Amino acid sequence: MHLHKKRIKGRTYWYAREVARVQGRVKIVRQIYLGSADSIIHRFQETDPTRELSIKSYGYGLIAALLWADHQLGLSSSIARHSEKREQGLDVGVASLLLMLGRVHGKPSRSKVSRWFKRSVLRFFYESGVKPYSESLLRSMDYLTPMLQAGVEDDIARLGMMGFTPRLLFFDETNIFTHIQRRGELPRPGNSKDGRKEKPLIGVALACTQEYFPVFHDTYPGNRHDSTEFRRVLNDLVARIECLGESEDLALVMDKGNNSEEGVKGLRGRIGLVGSLKRNQARGLVEKPEGEYQHVHTTARGHRVMALRCSGYRYHGGEWTLVCFFNEATRRKALKRHHELKERAERHLKRLRGPIG
Repeated sequence: MHLHKKRIKGRTYWYAREVARVQGRVKIVRQIYLGSADSIIHRFQETDPTRELSIKSYGYGLIAALLWADHQLGLSSSIARHSEKREQGLDVGVASLLLMLGRVHGKPSRSKVSRWFKRSVLRFFYESGVKPYSESLLRSMDYLTPMLQAGVEDDIARLGMMGFTPRLLFFDETNIFTHIQRRGELPRPGNSKDGRKEKPLIGVALACTQEYFPVFHDTYPGNRHDSTEFRRVLNDLVARIECLGESEDLALVMDKGNNSEEGVKGLRGRIGLVGSLKRNQARGLVEKPEGEYQHVHTTARGHRVMALRCSGYRYHGGEWTLVCFFNEATRRKALKRHHELKERAERHLKRLRGPIG
C-alpha cells in the first residue's frame, strides 16, 4: 500500500493505492480516496478518539465454508483448467465460483451477482484485481461446455472416491418445472413430476454413491422419457464408473422406468445391475401361489414381508436372479386405493349420464 497523487482540474488529491501482479501484468487492486492535503490534515487534527465510530458487519460463515469446500475439491481450479478461455479478463473458474456463492448465499439473479459481490465479505477475500461485472460473469457461462463439465466431473469423482471404494451407485431421473416463457432446446412441455403440466420442463439425471456423493449428471429436454435418456447416457455413465476403478465390483441401482432391451443389454458384462420389473414383465413369478413365498422381514409395524427367489430368469437375452416380494399390508392399501378410484370414476360417470339422458 502506498500514497498516490492525482491532479484533477488543477487540484491535487491523494489516494491510498495497492498494486499487484495479476496474470503477468501490474494492476491496481485496491484504491481508497483520502482527499486533498488540507482535508487530510484537517481530519487528522480534528479527530476525536472518543467519538462514536461507524462499524459495518459482514456475514462470512457460509461463504467461508463454501470457499473451504471449493479449496478441498478443487472445483474452481478444475473449471479453469478445462476451460478454453484465453488468460484475459475474469477467470472462468472464479466467475463460476462467484455465481455459485451468490446463488447459495445471497440468492440474487445472475445479473445481480456483481452488486451482491460488492456488498458481501468477498470484496475483502478477493483483492487481487477481481472485479466481477455482471456481463463478464454471464459471458463466462458460455465456456461451460459439455466437454468442460465432463472433465470437471471426472476430476471431482476421482478426488471424492479417494479413501474408499463404492459398491452401489444409484441412478435416477426427474424433471423440474420452470417459468421460462419461450420454448428452447431444454424447456419442453411434458409429464411434470410436480403436477405442473402447464409449465415447461427440464429433465435432470443424477448418479450418486451410497454415501450420497454425486459422480454423474445430465440435463435434457423435459419431454424425453426416462428410458430414452438412460440409453443416451449409458456409455458416458459406464465410462465415468470405470474411471472410479474396480467397476466389476460395483452395482448400478435404478428403477423400472429405465428398463429397455438396449439399455439392459448395454450394461451386461460391464457392470452389475439391481433393478425392478413391472408385474407384466414377470407374470410367471407373480402368479406363483403364496405358499411358495418365505418370510424374510418384519416391518416396524409388525407387517410380514414375504419373498420368492428365482435364479436363471430370462429377460432381454440374459439370465437374472429375480426376487418377488409380497406384503399383505401393501396389498390391502393398494386394494383400498383401487376401490376409491373406482367409486370416484362411477360418480363422474353418473353425473355425465344425467345430462346426456
